Amino acid sequence: MARGGVSTIAVGKLFANLSREAGRLAQVALRLDHALGDLAASDSNVAASLMTELQDIDGIVQALDALRQITGAAAAEVSATGDMHLRSQPLGSGVTLESVREACLNTGETAQTQCAKTPQIACSLFEEF
Repeated sequence: MARGGVSTIAVGKLFANLSREAGRLAQVALRLDHALGDLAASDSNVAASLMTELQDIDGIVQALDALRQITGAAAAEVSATGDMHLRSQPLGSGVTLESVREACLNTGETAQTQCAKTPQIACSLFEEF
């Protein structure tokens, strides 16, 4: 929709689009995970060299699925209520990756910011794995 010559998008539609795209990317990452897993299963030398990458890809799949859940819930709530202030609890319901839930729904300091303040702790989006 254009308003005053500026293209706009409804917030609910944006969240729905983001949810769909996160789901699509999670599927791509899952296919990569399976392909690399099959390759690793065929050769023990390859398996040892790919272990970290397989774990990282699995983390990406789970993180993208969590983002899909959060943005899908946001799309549904915006569409149902029209409110621009969304309730965090329903958005995070069912999201099992605490790092993603906190990064998306925390209105204050994020875990990554806290990690930056504590240099002796190595931080990663996938530190739960």
